Amino acid sequence: MLIRKTVFCISMLIAFIVSAQNDVKQWTLKPFAGISISSFMGDDADGSEARFGYHGGLEAEYQFHPRWSVALGALYSTGGAKISENAENMTIKSDRVYFPLTVKCYVWRGLSLSAGVAPTFVVNSVFDFRGTDFSLGVKSSKISRSFDVSIPIGVSYEYRNVVVGASVYFGLCPLFKKNSSIEGNGIRLELGEAKINSYAAMISFGYKFKLK
Repeated sequence: MLIRKTVFCISMLIAFIVSAQNDVKQWTLKPFAGISISSFMGDDADGSEARFGYHGGLEAEYQFHPRWSVALGALYSTGGAKISENAENMTIKSDRVYFPLTVKCYVWRGLSLSAGVAPTFVVNSVFDFRGTDFSLGVKSSKISRSFDVSIPIGVSYEYRNVVVGASVYFGLCPLFKKNSSIEGNGIRLELGEAKINSYAAMISFGYKFKLK
């Protein structure tokens, strides 16, 4: 009886996987948008507070196997966070454009997992530091890196061309340029050695169009 049940379950699993297969050699285009939650990671990122924002973009996907596809996208997302320590607050705004190249595996009906690499460009960066009796605020393009490499990992579910997805982008490059610093009000902050990297979590909604 146990063997029969096991065989039946395996047969049902295979049937579900087969039904999840997509059209091979099919191109699709998916516009999407949603919310973003960004923060910092690293040895000097203790006390980071998440920044809530938004993102939007477009993704082209090619199905080269019933269960495997490759996708190239472009998306804009707000980013950055606040780091608080005692009475000092450092707020960094770091909006970014990602170009993710990912491989997707459709593991169960419309459920897929993805991973890849994403060249990333910082398009808007503002640094604001506030202490007990002084403050510094600069547009931080001179101290923050303008280019990063991110690792995107995601999961999504598709039903009748509507796609709901969640993804995380881990930045590999330090947030600040080497030997960078700012000064004002008699205060100098050395930032070049700070071990701070960015990451962002995104929840998106999109619609997939098939291209002939």
